[in-house]
Amino acid sequence: MTQDVRDPFAAAQDEDDPFAAAEDSRAGGNFEPAPFFDAIPGRLVALVPRRFEPEAKKRADRIESGGKDTEERYTADMVVLDGGPLTFWYSRKVDGSEEREPTEKTIETLPHLFPGTWRTEGRVVGRLKKVADGAKPILLGRVTRVPQAADRAKGATVASVTAAYAAWEKRGKNGPRPKFSWDVVPDELTAEDHALALAWYRSAVADGFKI
Repeated sequence: MTQDVRDPFAAAQDEDDPFAAAEDSRAGGNFEPAPFFDAIPGRLVALVPRRFEPEAKKRADRIESGGKDTEERYTADMVVLDGGPLTFWYSRKVDGSEEREPTEKTIETLPHLFPGTWRTEGRVVGRLKKVADGAKPILLGRVTRVPQAADRAKGATVASVTAAYAAWEKRGKNGPRPKFSWDVVPDELTAEDHALALAWYRSAVADGFKI
């Protein structure tokens, strides 16, 4: 039986369009390395929530002195949809050893699916919680540095965070790194963004991908 994947722009509400709108998200198998968000800022991504863990064990290097050793974590498939060839670094185990070494990987063709990524970014986890049980169960947005809550209350914006980070990079990353949080922002996506994501979804469904 072939799954119907109609054009989501044919009607205001289309049950076959699985991508959550901005208001919907406010708030496996063989190992394949996936990029951290710092390798894909500004790129369009789709996140398919798979499993929520309210008290996942933190990595040892992420436990602050006196802080909790657990955190909320969502396992989600991540599709990087645009931006051209993607090169990133990951930590790979050395054969026959427990040692790890930095390794470079390049994905030449996008869109590309990275199954089973761990999402621990607070704002992203919140969005995934919201869309997971909704009628549109895939989060679509752009990977964005956003101000932390305390700075946002003082008037910081995405634009000011972006400018501060660019200035820090221009200084050779000298001095304290500007504070920010990662988010997958669904606001201000274009019809072209959505069409690109839906084209990936239709192709993936045809190949057996399931939400």
